[in-house]
Amino acid sequence: MMVAHDAKAGFVVPEALSPRNHYIKILGMRTSQLEEHKDAVTRRQTRRIATGT
Repeated sequence: MMVAHDAKAGFVVPEALSPRNHYIKILGMRTSQLEEHKDAVTRRQTRRIATGT
């Protein structure tokens, strides 16, 4: 869709790249970090819920 709009505006887009691989990598990294720190994250979130902050 964006390529078509760019073409109408006179821009040449040789190849449209998908950011999907980047997001997959980032989500994998975040998941690993949460798994590593699951106990600490759970405690922190429990405190936030209990105190309403």
